[in-house]
Amino acid sequence: LGDVYKRQHPPDVRHGIRSHAAKSARRRLPRHDPPAEDHHPLNRKEPAAMKILVVDDEHILRTRLKSVLEQSGLPLSAVFTAENALNAIECIEKEQPQIVITDIRMPIMSGLELATHIHTHYPQIKVILVTGYSDFEYARTAIQNNVFEYLLKPIDSENLIAVILRAQKEIESAEKNERLFKVFKEHFSDNLQSAR
Repeated sequence: LGDVYKRQHPPDVRHGIRSHAAKSARRRLPRHDPPAEDHHPLNRKEPAAMKILVVDDEHILRTRLKSVLEQSGLPLSAVFTAENALNAIECIEKEQPQIVITDIRMPIMSGLELATHIHTHYPQIKVILVTGYSDFEYARTAIQNNVFEYLLKPIDSENLIAVILRAQKEIESAEKNERLFKVFKEHFSDNLQSAR
């Protein structure tokens, strides 16, 4: 019976206790460490910091929107403001924001005219229109002309952040597709050079 017990219960696991030798042998087994983090640009997981431009001729609204954005916890590198569309165009040329939030009714140039200019010269920029209830149908027409979204006054902070997050996802998706295209283009170009 003793021999049977020994065969059925090797020394390293007898009485539910693993021997030191067995522990050492286990430690000597090959380790399967998790793979190192892939730093390939196509696999970037951290959201890139955004630049946002707020355009409104009302100082109070400009200031409030800027404050809401800066305290939102969104990944922002800068929030710019402009009191009219002409100043906004100058800021866009210099700072290249990813998102522009603009009121529709402004002197000199309306928000819709600004949106048209942005779409013509900077199609990658997402434009969010701010409008009063009376401008609602006007804003819906604008959406059909490549405006990303509209927000009704008074602006709800949570709704504003949700719209910006959605815009950010689209921007990041477009940037990833662009990087992917460049990688494939370089790959095929290298293969073509080798074939020659």
